[in-house]
Order: sequence, then structure tokens, then C-alpha cells
Amino acid sequence: MPSRHQHLPLAEFNEEFAETIAALPQRFPAWEIVALFYAALHYVDAALSLSNTHPGSHESRIAAFRGVAETWADYRHLHRLSLDVRYNMVAYSAAEADAIKSGPFRSVKEAALALLAQS
Repeated sequence: MPSRHQHLPLAEFNEEFAETIAALPQRFPAWEIVALFYAALHYVDAALSLSNTHPGSHESRIAAFRGVAETWADYRHLHRLSLDVRYNMVAYSAAEADAIKSGPFRSVKEAALALLAQS
């Protein structure tokens, strides 16, 4: 099973990708949101790997994160947003993508990194 040392580079890569496309002259908020969700997923998986928890589905990941972090609802929200932009063609503005990054994404990342710091 992947370790935190495998998940963290993927989290950082996805976060950097979101930042890169946010800096383009033409923004792509939907892809920024998707990249932020996958960054959050890997931050969460890195934290969960400390207790040898390796979720096999989004639902089981949400349930496991709920047991260790108060920001689990923010993670669930990021998951729903990524589903909305990928499958329901919901459009978000650049300002909304920025708010998602500084809001739910940031809280999930900080919670996961705090759990990692305790190890």
C-alpha cells in the first residue's frame, strides 16, 4: 500500500498544477477544482496511511477522515465539487476557484499536515 512518502509528492504535484493553470492568462476553474480535489485526496491518504488505513473508495476515505479530522466535511465538499465540474457540467468562476483553494482545500491540507506532524 502507498505510504505517506508516496502520497505527498502527488499531493504537491496536483496542488502545483492547480496553481500553474490558475496563473494562465485564460483560467480554467473547473480543472483547478479537480486538481485541488486530487491534491486533497493525496494529503488525506498520506495522513490516513499513518494508521495503516488505505481507503479503496471515496466514501471509505471520507468515513476514515471523518474519524480523525474535523475538516472531513470540507473534504467531502471538495469531492462533490469535483464531481459537479466533471459530470454535471457545473461552471465555477475563477473567483470561486480561488475561494475553494483558500477555504475547504486549505483546511483539509492543514488538517492532514497537522496529523502528519504528530507522527
